[in-house]
Amino acid sequence: MRIAIFKDDLEDSRDSFMRDAAPVAVRIEKIEGQNVAVFQYQSEQDLWTMLIAFPQKGVVLVATNEGFPRDVLARMRGAQGERAFPDNLPEWNHVNKQAQF
Repeated sequence: MRIAIFKDDLEDSRDSFMRDAAPVAVRIEKIEGQNVAVFQYQSEQDLWTMLIAFPQKGVVLVATNEGFPRDVLARMRGAQGERAFPDNLPEWNHVNKQAQF
């Protein structure tokens, strides 16, 4: 999955993309309240699925699996869930939790 964040508002590009995608996409579906264009294409002997959404003004989300964007979009709406990295992960001992970034 990829998330690209742009400085500019992509509203016009989003609307144009979704309009142009409608006839060639497998479907346009709602995931967590967002319109998501779903494409499929053959590469060698594999059938790939690509999901593309514009969840915020300058954000584009692209994924090849429906589960991950579903989780990301739900969390963007404020849903709580399990952390990606559990609190008991030993690597946390090497993280400066007071650092600004």
